[in-house]
Amino acid sequence: MSHIRMFKNPVLIKVKSEKAIDDKEAVQSIRTYLKSGATEALPQKKLDNLKKLQRFLSRSNKFNPDSVNNKRKCDELDEKEINQVKKRKINKNDTESKRSKKRRKS
Repeated sequence: MSHIRMFKNPVLIKVKSEKAIDDKEAVQSIRTYLKSGATEALPQKKLDNLKKLQRFLSRSNKFNPDSVNNKRKCDELDEKEINQVKKRKINKNDTESKRSKKRRKS
């Protein structure tokens, strides 16, 4: 059975059977809390601390909480393919430049 626990910062974090949560779950719960209307009652300093904590956890876990910047696996695959094509083009250009140098020499 899971339950909700309140920490010093007013962040609701879902905890499963008293086990420690991982950074990814903490980042997601902070993001959810910040999007809710409950943050309007918070002082600016606590709000800033929450955002700093979110950024710190994101960096340590290499998880970007922003959905706009959050890369999906298919995006990463596309980038890998693009990088491979770029490498092929660079290699092709290198071989062409070597050929042209040989032609100039002869």
